[in-house]
Amino acid sequence: MGRLNYHLDELSLPIDGSNPLIHNYHRQSSIHFYKILRLLQFLEYYNFKTDVNTVLTKQNKDDVLNILYILLQRKIKRWKINRFYSIGQGALNRQKYEISNEDFSKVAKRLSDEKCIQNGEIEVFLKDNREAVMTSYINISPSGDILMFNKGNYRNIGDVFSIEDIREVLEVNGFSFDLHTKRHFRGQYTEERDVFCKMKLNISLSNNQKNKLICL
Repeated sequence: MGRLNYHLDELSLPIDGSNPLIHNYHRQSSIHFYKILRLLQFLEYYNFKTDVNTVLTKQNKDDVLNILYILLQRKIKRWKINRFYSIGQGALNRQKYEISNEDFSKVAKRLSDEKCIQNGEIEVFLKDNREAVMTSYINISPSGDILMFNKGNYRNIGDVFSIEDIREVLEVNGFSFDLHTKRHFRGQYTEERDVFCKMKLNISLSNNQKNKLICL
């Protein structure tokens, strides 16, 4: 890890529950929770930024504030919460993990009411993994394959090493440049961003919350 200290910009680690029972329910491991906590403690001695990812499900929707307090204790500055979306293998566990739009909005409201988020102690990115949002992401495999979400599945749309105009390829395959651009406003508030959040999540953010809870 020391060799990466001045070369790695950011490291993301998963926490899906505030205790081993809830976390391991998502990870199918009895020790994974403790491994992540030990790693977070270990990483305090290094210079790169560390953030935490959480998949929001029916099993942990009532545990989000407990997870938040764990992250605050460990001085985590960025938390990415991704709503469970039933694609690929996830479709097999839809009844087990998928949460309703109502519950998703309740979680968003619960987080937006937290003082630690309002005052900037931690930045929270809440991502609604609907298909429209998924089309604003691409994955690139180690071999260079560009994978993009389309009609319920990921598919290979080309080779990053051989494509001359990647923007044209993304446009042809329905990549959402608009959502991608909105996501990268990050914490910068604009009227357009505010309208976007309210339209997608149907929640109202007060003026002192606009910079802290980012809705995707």
